[in-house]
Amino acid sequence: MKKLSILLSVIIVTVLSFSALISISEENKYTSVRKYTKPKPDVIPPVIVFLDYKDGDVVSSETVDIRVQATDDRTASDKIRLEWVGVYTLDIGFNPIVVSAKDEAGNITSTYIIIERK
Repeated sequence: MKKLSILLSVIIVTVLSFSALISISEENKYTSVRKYTKPKPDVIPPVIVFLDYKDGDVVSSETVDIRVQATDDRTASDKIRLEWVGVYTLDIGFNPIVVSAKDEAGNITSTYIIIERK
């Protein structure tokens, strides 16, 4: 009789443990584990746009106000847009105007236009 009660106890504990495992499994059935993915490094340089002049413009004045805009879509502040204004003195003939921009990741871009002064 003692063997029977021990065996019955073992069976009851096994059944209870198994049902507990099933209920835990059912509770977590719809739970997903989000996998961490390391962000990709920023390898794209900023974009520079000349606002008032374009390549090949012809002017007669000795100085020009050059406005450029630099944008970068991957910075700590999410997206950045900077505007810069500079005064250039032009020689007679062709004048290259070069502008560079560097983002927070160290990516550098340069662009230029050539303005002709007659």
